[in-house]
Amino acid sequence: MFFKNKSSLFLSVLSLWFIWELTNHFPNNVLSYDVYGAYLHLPANFIYGDPYLTDWTWIESMNEKYNSTPSYYQFWYADTGRQVIKYPLGFALIYAPFFFVGHWIAPALGFPQDGFSEPYQWAIILGHCFYVLLGLWMARKVLLHFFSEKMSALLLFLLFAGTNFFFTTTIMVGMPHGQLFLFYALILLYTMRWHEKPSTKNSVMLGSAIGLAALIRATEILVIIIPLLWHVQDRESLKQKWSWVKTHLKSVATVAVVVFLFGSVQLIYYKLSTGHFFIDAYNNAGEGFDFLNPHTIDFLFSARKGWLVYTPLMVFGLFGFWVMYKQHKAQFIALVIFTLMNIYLLSTWTCWWYAESFGQRALVQSYLVLLIPMGYAIHFVNQQKLGIKSTLFGFLVLFVAFNQFQTWQMHQGLLHPSRMTKDAYWAHFLKTRATPNFEDLLLVDKSVPASELLAKSKDDLTLTKSFRYVYQQNKWQLVDKLEELNYSGFKPTEENRFSPDLLYQFEDISKERIVIVQILAMIYFSGDLNLIQPKIVLKMMYNDEPYYERYLNLEKLQQNEWQNVVFTEYSQDIRDLKKTKLQIFAWLAGQGSFKIDDLRLNVYEGLR
Repeated sequence: MFFKNKSSLFLSVLSLWFIWELTNHFPNNVLSYDVYGAYLHLPANFIYGDPYLTDWTWIESMNEKYNSTPSYYQFWYADTGRQVIKYPLGFALIYAPFFFVGHWIAPALGFPQDGFSEPYQWAIILGHCFYVLLGLWMARKVLLHFFSEKMSALLLFLLFAGTNFFFTTTIMVGMPHGQLFLFYALILLYTMRWHEKPSTKNSVMLGSAIGLAALIRATEILVIIIPLLWHVQDRESLKQKWSWVKTHLKSVATVAVVVFLFGSVQLIYYKLSTGHFFIDAYNNAGEGFDFLNPHTIDFLFSARKGWLVYTPLMVFGLFGFWVMYKQHKAQFIALVIFTLMNIYLLSTWTCWWYAESFGQRALVQSYLVLLIPMGYAIHFVNQQKLGIKSTLFGFLVLFVAFNQFQTWQMHQGLLHPSRMTKDAYWAHFLKTRATPNFEDLLLVDKSVPASELLAKSKDDLTLTKSFRYVYQQNKWQLVDKLEELNYSGFKPTEENRFSPDLLYQFEDISKERIVIVQILAMIYFSGDLNLIQPKIVLKMMYNDEPYYERYLNLEKLQQNEWQNVVFTEYSQDIRDLKKTKLQIFAWLAGQGSFKIDDLRLNVYEGLR
């Protein structure tokens, strides 16, 4: 009989719940934003015959038709002039079978074989369901190695109902976390089988699971810690592990070779497309790993995205490490070191809130690692006196209910997926209706033009810095005040298109990480403004590498008279105040010339 045990029956119920929840929040366009970038390898290779993106027309045509992304942030621009998809190939590799099914049935259903029509969307959604449900099934196999049927069923329920695994897999369809959960389950399962029987099959399976996980998301290579330290609990067991490695060197080499082979797929793609085996595809200077300045406290506890704020159930998982240390040391070292290093690594990413999500989505794929200590914690609690046991199990139920309630709040717009603050969080804590001023309590909404926000909120913002310059003696001269002035100004020409710049260390203009920057200038020109194309440029740099640029395109000005222009913009979120610079200059983008003078910079603070 299929339901021959409690955990498989319970898992089937969870599967139906997963499908029901997904259908109630069905994605409008799954092939968008990050998923679009990771998926693009498939149509580029198999429909358009353009794996290295030498023809940009089909990309723009498809994006115009299906509205997959508002900007092409998914690409890295190589020194060869080619655009490279910055997302690794792993996603495309595991979704290829579903892509081909969608490609095959598209014409039969009357849809174009363009890689983005509805059959392709459905194919990716079905693939997502397949990998998530298979991941839950494999997780059950792992848990049964440690726990009873009843405990394994309970842990799967807690994972699905009590953590942000629920939101991430049912709402963020196509994102890699659900698929990676499967590979974590396979890594744990074959780590155990490999140590019991280091056969070629188990070696290949373990290496494939690690290699594919890293090929989907490069930082997942950290999971190799688990098989490396499995069964290590003290100095003596470390010596025994080393002896085991030497005895089974062929099996260890097989795992390493298979992991390398999967990694080489990415390296070959980079070499063929850019001429380099190794590139930093995430080369935005404003974003990256900052290993000496982690955001661990915010990552764990902040109202914006604190892991334990939005998934408090995982306190039981962390407590379980103490129980394992006391009673089950065999796997303690491997799991706790991986967990600590994973949290540290993920919190060193400067965009530590990982864009829009419910809680810390970057940890979801590794939750099975935490379910094992959670199981030991629950077993420990069950052995305590009735009063203690009732209290702790009460918290367990409370945390599950709290996760479901906060998930509902997210669906209702009572929590924001990226702009939460402490004030906004507590304003809606356990609330079922929105407070009137909720939007004002959130972090600044950069989709609202900075000029509009400044005009609307000028009473709430503070002008903290104001600089004024005139162009004299071949340079910008800082002045305290300006009375009558016959403007002469700097004149960009076709021979010298850029004015001298104003360059500031960001900490000299503000100690806050986001401000409104207002640039004012006097402009003079003669001729056709559309032909001249005068611009003012605002640029931000990290370690002298530019990562943020905005342009004031001057329009609707009168000829042959000095006129005031205003350029109002947000600064970018500051990665490091000491290493960030702000640059302002004028640029002649067209033909002819213009003049600029009386250049001013105002800095407004008070944004959330």
